[in-house]
Amino acid sequence: MTPIGLDYLGPEPVALAEAKSWARIERDDEDALIERLVTAARETVECHAGLTLRPRAFRIALEGVPGDRRVRPGGAPLTAVRSVLGFGRGGDAVALDAAQVRIEGGETMVLPVEFRMGAAGGLEIEYEAGMEAENVPEAVRIAILRMSAAAYETRGASDAMPPLAEALLAPLRRVRL
Repeated sequence: MTPIGLDYLGPEPVALAEAKSWARIERDDEDALIERLVTAARETVECHAGLTLRPRAFRIALEGVPGDRRVRPGGAPLTAVRSVLGFGRGGDAVALDAAQVRIEGGETMVLPVEFRMGAAGGLEIEYEAGMEAENVPEAVRIAILRMSAAAYETRGASDAMPPLAEALLAPLRRVRL
Protein backbone atom coordinates (compact mmCIF):
# COMPACT_ATOMS: atom_id res chain seq x y z
CA MET A 1 0.00 0.00 0.00
CA THR A 2 1.61 3.19 -1.21
CA PRO A 3 -0.31 6.46 -0.84
CA ILE A 4 -0.71 8.25 -4.16
CA GLY A 5 -0.79 12.02 -3.71
CA LEU A 6 -3.68 13.73 -5.46
CA ASP A 7 -4.65 17.40 -5.08
CA TYR A 8 -3.19 19.87 -2.61
CA LEU A 9 -6.05 21.33 -0.58
CA GLY A 10 -4.36 24.24 1.13
CA PRO A 11 -1.39 26.59 1.04
CA GLU A 12 2.21 25.94 2.07
CA PRO A 13 2.76 26.38 5.82
CA VAL A 14 5.22 29.17 5.01
CA ALA A 15 4.09 31.93 2.63
CA LEU A 16 6.36 33.45 -0.01
CA ALA A 17 6.37 36.87 1.71
CA GLU A 18 7.43 35.31 5.01
CA ALA A 19 10.22 33.29 3.38
CA LYS A 20 11.51 36.41 1.60
CA SER A 21 11.37 38.44 4.80
CA TRP A 22 13.20 35.71 6.77
CA ALA A 23 15.96 35.54 4.13
CA ARG A 24 15.99 39.34 3.71
CA ILE A 25 15.24 39.14 0.00
CA GLU A 26 13.73 42.35 -1.38
CA ARG A 27 13.68 41.61 -5.10
CA ASP A 28 10.85 39.83 -6.88
CA ASP A 29 12.61 38.25 -9.85
CA GLU A 30 13.32 34.96 -8.02
CA ASP A 31 9.92 34.41 -6.39
CA ALA A 32 9.35 31.15 -8.28
CA LEU A 33 12.69 29.80 -7.06
CA ILE A 34 11.94 30.76 -3.47
CA GLU A 35 8.53 29.06 -3.65
CA ARG A 36 10.22 25.87 -4.93
CA LEU A 37 12.77 26.04 -2.10
CA VAL A 38 9.97 26.38 0.48
CA THR A 39 8.21 23.38 -1.08
CA ALA A 40 11.43 21.33 -1.04
CA ALA A 41 12.07 22.27 2.60
CA ARG A 42 8.51 21.27 3.55
CA GLU A 43 8.85 17.94 1.74
CA THR A 44 12.15 17.27 3.55
CA VAL A 45 10.53 17.99 6.91
CA GLU A 46 7.58 15.73 6.01
CA CYS A 47 9.96 12.84 5.29
CA HIS A 48 11.93 13.54 8.46
CA ALA A 49 8.91 13.79 10.76
CA GLY A 50 6.40 11.47 9.08
CA LEU A 51 3.82 14.26 8.96
CA THR A 52 1.89 15.94 6.17
CA LEU A 53 2.32 19.68 6.63
CA ARG A 54 0.09 20.81 3.76
CA PRO A 55 -3.47 19.52 3.37
CA ARG A 56 -3.64 17.00 0.56
CA ALA A 57 -5.84 14.28 -0.88
CA PHE A 58 -4.44 10.76 -1.25
CA ARG A 59 -5.53 7.41 -2.68
CA ILE A 60 -4.52 3.94 -1.53
CA ALA A 61 -5.35 0.49 -2.86
CA LEU A 62 -5.63 -2.59 -0.65
CA GLU A 63 -5.99 -6.24 -1.58
CA GLY A 64 -8.83 -6.56 0.88
CA VAL A 65 -9.90 -5.59 4.39
CA PRO A 66 -7.07 -6.36 6.85
CA GLY A 67 -7.84 -8.91 9.57
CA ASP A 68 -7.81 -6.26 12.31
CA ARG A 69 -9.65 -3.83 9.97
CA ARG A 70 -7.00 -1.19 10.68
CA VAL A 71 -5.26 0.72 7.90
CA ARG A 72 -2.29 3.01 8.55
CA PRO A 73 -1.74 4.69 5.19
CA GLY A 74 0.76 7.36 6.19
CA GLY A 75 0.38 11.06 5.71
CA ALA A 76 -0.63 11.87 9.28
CA PRO A 77 -2.67 13.57 10.48
CA LEU A 78 -5.58 11.93 8.68
CA THR A 79 -8.52 14.33 8.54
CA ALA A 80 -11.28 12.75 6.42
CA VAL A 81 -12.21 9.77 4.27
CA ARG A 82 -13.58 10.99 0.94
CA SER A 83 -14.65 7.76 -0.73
CA VAL A 84 -14.29 4.00 -0.58
CA LEU A 85 -14.66 1.66 -3.53
CA GLY A 86 -14.95 -2.05 -2.91
CA PHE A 87 -14.20 -4.55 -5.65
CA GLY A 88 -15.99 -7.87 -5.80
CA ARG A 89 -14.27 -11.08 -6.86
CA GLY A 90 -15.28 -10.36 -10.45
CA GLY A 91 -13.79 -6.88 -10.32
CA ASP A 92 -17.11 -5.03 -10.14
CA ALA A 93 -16.70 -1.73 -8.26
CA VAL A 94 -19.22 -0.83 -5.56
CA ALA A 95 -19.23 2.47 -3.64
CA LEU A 96 -19.08 1.81 0.09
CA ASP A 97 -20.15 4.28 2.77
CA ALA A 98 -17.05 6.36 3.62
CA ALA A 99 -18.85 7.78 6.66
CA GLN A 100 -18.56 4.34 8.31
CA VAL A 101 -14.75 4.56 8.36
CA ARG A 102 -13.49 5.80 11.71
CA ILE A 103 -10.22 7.71 12.10
CA GLU A 104 -8.27 6.95 15.29
CA GLY A 105 -5.42 9.07 16.59
CA GLY A 106 -4.97 10.87 13.29
CA GLU A 107 -3.00 7.91 11.88
CA THR A 108 -5.32 4.92 11.61
CA MET A 109 -8.48 4.18 9.64
CA VAL A 110 -10.75 1.55 11.18
CA LEU A 111 -12.91 -0.14 8.56
CA PRO A 112 -16.30 -1.60 9.47
CA VAL A 113 -16.83 -5.38 9.36
CA GLU A 114 -19.46 -4.90 6.65
CA PHE A 115 -16.79 -3.85 4.16
CA ARG A 116 -15.45 -7.43 3.99
CA MET A 117 -18.39 -8.57 1.89
CA GLY A 118 -18.07 -5.71 -0.61
CA ALA A 119 -14.30 -5.81 -0.88
CA ALA A 120 -13.38 -9.43 -1.57
CA GLY A 121 -11.39 -8.26 -4.60
CA GLY A 122 -9.83 -5.23 -2.96
CA LEU A 123 -10.45 -1.68 -1.78
CA GLU A 124 -9.61 1.78 -3.04
CA ILE A 125 -9.77 4.56 -0.46
CA GLU A 126 -9.47 8.29 -1.08
CA TYR A 127 -8.72 10.34 2.00
CA GLU A 128 -7.48 13.72 3.15
CA ALA A 129 -4.53 14.33 5.41
CA GLY A 130 -2.36 17.18 6.54
CA MET A 131 -2.18 20.17 8.80
CA GLU A 132 -3.70 23.52 8.06
CA ALA A 133 -0.98 26.19 7.77
CA GLU A 134 -2.04 27.87 11.03
CA ASN A 135 -1.70 24.56 12.94
CA VAL A 136 1.88 23.78 11.90
CA PRO A 137 4.08 24.06 15.02
CA GLU A 138 6.26 27.17 15.12
CA ALA A 139 9.46 25.13 15.44
CA VAL A 140 8.57 23.35 12.19
CA ARG A 141 7.82 26.62 10.42
CA ILE A 142 11.18 28.05 11.54
CA ALA A 143 12.94 24.90 10.32
CA ILE A 144 11.30 25.32 6.89
CA LEU A 145 12.29 29.00 6.83
CA ARG A 146 15.88 28.18 7.82
CA MET A 147 16.20 25.37 5.29
CA SER A 148 14.78 27.40 2.41
CA ALA A 149 16.97 30.43 3.28
CA ALA A 150 20.08 28.23 3.50
CA ALA A 151 19.26 26.62 0.16
CA TYR A 152 18.80 30.07 -1.39
CA GLU A 153 22.11 31.29 0.01
CA THR A 154 24.15 28.27 -1.02
CA ARG A 155 22.21 27.40 -4.20
CA GLY A 156 22.66 23.70 -3.55
CA ALA A 157 26.37 23.80 -2.63
CA SER A 158 25.47 21.81 0.47
CA ASP A 159 22.72 19.24 0.75
CA ALA A 160 23.07 18.85 4.52
CA MET A 161 20.27 20.04 6.78
CA PRO A 162 21.25 23.25 8.62
CA PRO A 163 22.04 22.52 12.30
CA LEU A 164 19.27 24.85 13.56
CA ALA A 165 16.66 23.09 11.41
CA GLU A 166 17.91 19.67 12.54
CA ALA A 167 17.70 20.72 16.21
CA LEU A 168 14.16 22.09 15.77
CA LEU A 169 13.00 18.87 14.12
CA ALA A 170 14.76 16.43 16.47
CA PRO A 171 11.70 15.93 18.75
CA LEU A 172 9.58 15.00 15.71
CA ARG A 173 11.96 12.46 14.18
CA ARG A 174 10.36 9.06 13.87
CA VAL A 175 12.57 6.23 15.06
CA ARG A 176 11.95 2.88 13.45
CA LEU A 177 13.04 -0.37 15.02
